[in-house]
Amino acid sequence: MSDSSSILWIQSIWLEKAKSWIDDQLARQGIKRIGTVEQPHIRHWSTVLKLPTNVGYIYFKAVLSELVYEASLTQVLSHWYPEFMPQVLAVDGKLGWLLMKDGGMRLRESLKTEDDIRHWQSILPIYAQVQRESTKRIDELLKIGVPNHRLTVLPTRFKELLADTKVLNLLLPSHEGERGWG
Repeated sequence: MSDSSSILWIQSIWLEKAKSWIDDQLARQGIKRIGTVEQPHIRHWSTVLKLPTNVGYIYFKAVLSELVYEASLTQVLSHWYPEFMPQVLAVDGKLGWLLMKDGGMRLRESLKTEDDIRHWQSILPIYAQVQRESTKRIDELLKIGVPNHRLTVLPTRFKELLADTKVLNLLLPSHEGERGWG
């Protein structure tokens, strides 16, 4: 995964491009941004923008190139399981951009203590149901770019990983990585 991605999310050129896409997608649905955009989540692999609009908060998520399938996957799952998934407003599958309505309080905010498992007891059966039912639609998932990590391909993928010295060097402490694997 590229090291420059965490920097990308805070670059003004990237932010302006994202805001332009967001505004275009919102306008197509008659929604207008009415306040300052917040960026409450910045991680190496993704970022989230929180957008105040005339219909409430809208969220934008972007992921790095290795995870672009996530936006299309979220969109498909929101059609298959609308009662369990975020309401998707727009997707750019090539960029991995996702625009969605506010889904309410995040799980991490609703947990009162680390030992509080009540929420997990209701969520995990739903998650398992979605996982089991989605296995019947593997071909559809592969078509939208979800990586093929089924058991039948894992041995080959593992061999490819072991042959990739660039990846293996990332696993070494930095002082050892200079020696390399090859």
